[in-house]
Amino acid sequence: MLPAHARTAACTQPSSTRPAVPPDRFVTGPVDHTRLHEGSSGTVAGVASRVAVIGSCCSGKTTLAGQLADVLCVPHIELDALHHGPSWREATAEELRARVDEALAGLDGWVTDGNYMGKLGTRLIDRADTIVWLDLPLRTLLPRIYRRSRRRMRDRVELWHPGNFETWHGIWLLSTYTLRTHHRRRRYWPPRFGGKNVVRLRSSREADTWLAEQRRQTAHRS
Repeated sequence: MLPAHARTAACTQPSSTRPAVPPDRFVTGPVDHTRLHEGSSGTVAGVASRVAVIGSCCSGKTTLAGQLADVLCVPHIELDALHHGPSWREATAEELRARVDEALAGLDGWVTDGNYMGKLGTRLIDRADTIVWLDLPLRTLLPRIYRRSRRRMRDRVELWHPGNFETWHGIWLLSTYTLRTHHRRRRYWPPRFGGKNVVRLRSSREADTWLAEQRRQTAHRS
């Protein structure tokens, strides 16, 4: 049985008739020395069934991962839900690794969203067929952080577990963390990908275009 944090994607095809999803490289186009597939241009040749969606805070990871999981008919697993316990208690590295292992156990395909490489290392991305990197600019991310957190504060949205509410202090922490890590990730993440298939999307428009192409290709294969 899937844990509560793993949302099973809606699927209109029974598993016995769904086409096999090849784990090959699925975006062609401009590629730099790190083997990142830049942008949403190019031809999609297939979609991998184990996908890790990564990126800075408010880059749209959870939204894209949920929609992609629907396309692939696989569970969507949100790492924030595994990491944050009640009253914002953070999982230790050992706890988070165990929870990720449990969440992925027995699954042929999945889409995760979240980073946590400080605690997971490459444990998760090593299992992924494909990494989708939402690399949006700071001028997009910082206003989104404020608007999203302010809305959650206003509506008293409880996140994942009891006692998890956004605060003004939280907005400041998220903003400063994003400023501190944004450019650092651009330097340090690519070497960690180890030749994986990586789709690097630099705007919401690119992400929407890329996702629409996955829908089109999946519908064509079915």
